[in-house]
Amino acid sequence: MRKAAQITGAALIAAVLMTGCSSESDGGKEKDKETGATAPASGKPGAGGGSAEPGAGDPAKLNGMWNRQKGNDIVRVTIMDTTAISASAGAVCSGPATTSGATAKLDLKCNASDNTRAKGTATLSADGKKLTVSWDNGPTEDFTKDPIKVDMPKMPKIDVPTAPAG
Repeated sequence: MRKAAQITGAALIAAVLMTGCSSESDGGKEKDKETGATAPASGKPGAGGGSAEPGAGDPAKLNGMWNRQKGNDIVRVTIMDTTAISASAGAVCSGPATTSGATAKLDLKCNASDNTRAKGTATLSADGKKLTVSWDNGPTEDFTKDPIKVDMPKMPKIDVPTAPAG
């Protein structure tokens, strides 16, 4: 059990480091606050033949660290090619991600047996800015690549003496 947790931790750190170098940015634009509501599904991914939608058909657009924050509760889903990780306060899960177009089937193993974020289907929105994960034994959640908003502690003002010139 300890070895599995170490491997999972190492995989999570590697994924964070790899996605931290992403060149994607919203240019400082503020996003709408999360309402908690999910948009209704528009049908099966890939239905209706080809699509000119930016998010459709490109599995590489699924890659990255996707975040969901509600208050102080933060959930992350990281997808890197054929590997995925979900991390929340209760558990860390990792395993294969089988991608097809703008959809990834997640089949993760968790360090907590009662985790609802182990198996599910991740679908990228048409504009590529939102990832919706429909967990098999849990909720349907929306994730964005927005940075996590965590209040940083205030730094105390310190008067540092300066050396006399000379």
